Amino acid sequence: MRDPFAVEAMAAVGFDWWAVDTEHAPATSHDIFRIISALEGSKTVPLIRLMNNEPTCFKVALDLGAQGVIVPMIENRG
Repeated sequence: MRDPFAVEAMAAVGFDWWAVDTEHAPATSHDIFRIISALEGSKTVPLIRLMNNEPTCFKVALDLGAQGVIVPMIENRG
């Protein structure tokens, strides 16, 4: 869901976290910012599933206000 009103309503229900998937669903920086803004004032933690594991993706997600990231394409621990 990218509609900020729907996200805000879901946060009011008491979800612990909300993940925005940028790997499998198109979401612009503007979409992400609106979703994170809709979660402000709630206890719901905004997470971003990155489109890939490039450093730039981490920076953008965190700059937009994500409190955590879900990293795709991890194939080993090294």
